[in-house]
Amino acid sequence: MLSGSIVLLLGGFAIGWATGGKGLAEIFSFIVSPFKGVLCLFLMVMNFGAGSRLHDGSGRSGVWARAGQVAGTGRLHHPA
Repeated sequence: MLSGSIVLLLGGFAIGWATGGKGLAEIFSFIVSPFKGVLCLFLMVMNFGAGSRLHDGSGRSGVWARAGQVAGTGRLHHPA
């Protein structure tokens, strides 16, 4: 019924609840501090993957490229 990932997630919640603020203070520099940097790298890699699939040969790549150009130029022409 529960997959391994769900068991790990629920176990992490239980451990976090049991240790409270003291447990978080001990692992803060290892888990919390680098989160934004790791998230930035993850999103960059995901964008590279999405960009490489724009030209997959299905004929839709031109539509997506044009939509990106229209959305980009539409935002650039509005004065701040």
